[in-house]
Amino acid sequence: MWRDCEVIDISMFGLGITLIHPQPWDLVHRRILVDVSAIGDAVNIRLEGEIRDAAFTLEGDIRIGLEFTGLSKTEKAVAAILSGIKTIEPKTAAPWAVR
Repeated sequence: MWRDCEVIDISMFGLGITLIHPQPWDLVHRRILVDVSAIGDAVNIRLEGEIRDAAFTLEGDIRIGLEFTGLSKTEKAVAAILSGIKTIEPKTAAPWAVR
């Protein structure tokens, strides 16, 4: 099932996203995929990892901490480059799927 989310933080080890879900504790330890439109609609990147923490925000959304797992050397290099991006446009976050 795909859901809209917003990428709010990215590092070479993982990312932070916000989304709407009724119970954050149900999400911890799940593996998910996040499709990100990094540069408009021209480039799409699929990120995969395990949810390490999830909690409600003051706004009522859920903030998720996703840890990248099992990355190849090339994928680690891409994650390092992405972590250098300091501004994330509001529309960069695309749907996510629980695998």
